[in-house]
Amino acid sequence: MSLRSAFSGRSFLFWALSPFLIGFAVWMPFLLAAGPYTAGQALLVGGLSVAALAFVLVLYDRRRFHWVGRALAAAVALAYGWYLAYEICCSRIPFDIHAPRGQANPRNALLGYIVWGAPALYYAVFGRLWRLPSYPPAVEPEEPDPDAADIDREP
Repeated sequence: MSLRSAFSGRSFLFWALSPFLIGFAVWMPFLLAAGPYTAGQALLVGGLSVAALAFVLVLYDRRRFHWVGRALAAAVALAYGWYLAYEICCSRIPFDIHAPRGQANPRNALLGYIVWGAPALYYAVFGRLWRLPSYPPAVEPEEPDPDAADIDREP
Protein backbone atom coordinates (compact mmCIF):
# COMPACT_ATOMS: atom_id res chain seq x y z
CA MET A 1 0.00 0.00 0.00
CA SER A 2 1.41 3.34 -0.96
CA LEU A 3 1.32 6.45 1.18
CA ARG A 4 -0.96 8.09 -1.37
CA SER A 5 -3.66 5.42 -1.04
CA ALA A 6 -3.41 5.35 2.77
CA PHE A 7 -4.39 9.03 3.02
CA SER A 8 -7.00 9.17 0.30
CA GLY A 9 -10.60 9.72 1.39
CA ARG A 10 -12.36 6.58 2.53
CA SER A 11 -9.19 4.61 3.08
CA PHE A 12 -7.80 7.13 5.56
CA LEU A 13 -10.97 7.19 7.65
CA PHE A 14 -11.15 3.42 7.64
CA TRP A 15 -7.58 2.95 8.84
CA ALA A 16 -7.77 5.81 11.34
CA LEU A 17 -11.05 4.83 13.04
CA SER A 18 -11.25 1.05 12.66
CA PRO A 19 -8.70 0.13 15.36
CA PHE A 20 -10.54 2.25 17.91
CA LEU A 21 -13.96 0.97 16.91
CA ILE A 22 -12.85 -2.66 16.96
CA GLY A 23 -11.12 -2.12 20.30
CA PHE A 24 -14.29 -0.54 21.67
CA ALA A 25 -16.40 -3.44 20.42
CA VAL A 26 -14.06 -6.01 21.95
CA TRP A 27 -13.53 -4.21 25.26
CA MET A 28 -17.15 -3.26 26.05
CA PRO A 29 -18.34 -6.83 26.87
CA PHE A 30 -15.48 -7.19 29.36
CA LEU A 31 -17.02 -4.36 31.33
CA LEU A 32 -19.87 -6.74 32.17
CA ALA A 33 -17.47 -8.78 34.29
CA ALA A 34 -16.80 -5.72 36.48
CA GLY A 35 -20.04 -6.03 38.38
CA PRO A 36 -23.61 -7.26 38.40
CA TYR A 37 -25.54 -5.67 35.58
CA THR A 38 -29.17 -5.85 34.62
CA ALA A 39 -30.37 -7.35 31.37
CA GLY A 40 -31.04 -3.87 29.99
CA GLN A 41 -27.47 -2.78 30.65
CA ALA A 42 -26.12 -5.96 29.07
CA LEU A 43 -28.32 -5.34 26.02
CA LEU A 44 -27.04 -1.77 25.80
CA VAL A 45 -23.39 -2.88 25.95
CA GLY A 46 -24.00 -5.60 23.34
CA GLY A 47 -25.84 -3.16 21.09
CA LEU A 48 -23.02 -0.63 21.30
CA SER A 49 -20.48 -3.33 20.39
CA VAL A 50 -22.52 -4.44 17.39
CA ALA A 51 -23.00 -0.81 16.32
CA ALA A 52 -19.24 -0.20 16.45
CA LEU A 53 -18.56 -3.26 14.27
CA ALA A 54 -21.33 -2.20 11.88
CA PHE A 55 -19.73 1.23 11.57
CA VAL A 56 -16.45 -0.48 10.62
CA LEU A 57 -18.33 -2.18 7.76
CA VAL A 58 -19.66 1.19 6.57
CA LEU A 59 -16.17 2.67 6.66
CA TYR A 60 -14.78 -0.32 4.77
CA ASP A 61 -17.17 -0.08 1.81
CA ARG A 62 -19.88 2.56 1.89
CA ARG A 63 -21.54 1.46 -1.34
CA ARG A 64 -21.85 -2.21 -0.47
CA PHE A 65 -22.93 -1.62 3.13
CA HIS A 66 -25.07 1.51 2.65
CA TRP A 67 -27.99 -0.20 4.34
CA VAL A 68 -25.91 -0.66 7.52
CA GLY A 69 -25.28 3.07 7.76
CA ARG A 70 -28.94 3.80 7.28
CA ALA A 71 -29.88 1.24 9.94
CA LEU A 72 -27.44 2.83 12.41
CA ALA A 73 -28.88 6.26 11.63
CA ALA A 74 -32.41 4.93 12.17
CA ALA A 75 -31.35 3.52 15.55
CA VAL A 76 -29.94 6.91 16.59
CA ALA A 77 -33.11 8.67 15.42
CA LEU A 78 -35.30 6.20 17.32
CA ALA A 79 -33.21 6.55 20.48
CA TYR A 80 -33.41 10.33 20.46
CA GLY A 81 -37.10 10.23 19.57
CA TRP A 82 -37.73 7.91 22.52
CA TYR A 83 -35.69 10.17 24.80
CA LEU A 84 -37.65 13.23 23.70
CA ALA A 85 -41.02 11.49 24.08
CA TYR A 86 -40.08 10.18 27.52
CA GLU A 87 -38.91 13.56 28.77
CA ILE A 88 -42.01 15.35 27.47
CA CYS A 89 -44.64 12.78 28.46
CA CYS A 90 -43.33 10.79 31.42
CA SER A 91 -40.85 13.08 33.13
CA ARG A 92 -42.11 15.30 35.92
CA ILE A 93 -39.49 17.93 35.10
CA PRO A 94 -41.06 21.03 33.52
CA PHE A 95 -39.69 22.52 30.31
CA ASP A 96 -37.23 25.18 31.40
CA ILE A 97 -35.16 27.17 28.94
CA HIS A 98 -32.46 27.68 31.59
CA ALA A 99 -32.23 24.04 32.67
CA PRO A 100 -28.79 22.63 33.46
CA ARG A 101 -26.99 21.08 30.51
CA GLY A 102 -25.78 18.01 32.38
CA GLN A 103 -29.18 16.71 33.49
CA ALA A 104 -31.90 14.87 31.65
CA ASN A 105 -34.72 17.33 31.00
CA PRO A 106 -37.11 18.16 28.15
CA ARG A 107 -34.98 21.04 26.84
CA ASN A 108 -31.89 18.86 26.53
CA ALA A 109 -33.95 16.10 24.91
CA LEU A 110 -35.30 18.58 22.34
CA LEU A 111 -31.83 19.97 21.63
CA GLY A 112 -30.44 16.44 21.30
CA TYR A 113 -33.17 15.52 18.85
CA ILE A 114 -32.56 18.66 16.79
CA VAL A 115 -28.78 18.17 16.70
CA TRP A 116 -28.57 14.35 16.41
CA GLY A 117 -31.99 12.75 15.96
CA ALA A 118 -33.43 14.78 13.09
CA PRO A 119 -30.30 14.56 10.86
CA ALA A 120 -30.08 10.84 11.60
CA LEU A 121 -33.73 10.40 10.62
CA TYR A 122 -33.14 12.35 7.41
CA TYR A 123 -30.13 10.16 6.56
CA ALA A 124 -32.05 6.98 7.38
CA VAL A 125 -34.89 7.96 5.05
CA PHE A 126 -33.03 9.60 2.16
CA GLY A 127 -29.53 8.10 2.39
CA ARG A 128 -27.75 11.45 2.45
CA LEU A 129 -27.51 14.46 4.74
CA TRP A 130 -28.18 17.22 2.25
CA ARG A 131 -29.54 17.67 -1.21
CA LEU A 132 -26.96 17.93 -3.90
CA PRO A 133 -27.45 20.95 -6.14
CA SER A 134 -28.91 20.04 -9.49
CA TYR A 135 -26.96 21.61 -12.29
CA PRO A 136 -28.26 21.67 -15.85
CA PRO A 137 -26.45 19.19 -18.05
CA ALA A 138 -23.38 20.62 -19.71
CA VAL A 139 -23.94 21.22 -23.40
CA GLU A 140 -20.84 21.41 -25.49
CA PRO A 141 -20.94 23.64 -28.58
CA GLU A 142 -21.02 21.75 -31.82
CA GLU A 143 -17.97 21.99 -33.99
CA PRO A 144 -18.55 22.59 -37.68
CA ASP A 145 -18.10 19.58 -39.90
CA PRO A 146 -15.26 20.27 -42.34
CA ASP A 147 -16.72 17.81 -44.88
CA ALA A 148 -20.15 19.43 -44.93
CA ALA A 149 -21.01 21.59 -47.90
CA ASP A 150 -21.09 25.28 -47.10
CA ILE A 151 -23.85 26.98 -49.07
CA ASP A 152 -22.69 30.52 -48.35
CA ARG A 153 -19.17 29.92 -49.59
CA GLU A 154 -18.41 30.57 -53.25
CA PRO A 155 -16.23 28.10 -55.11
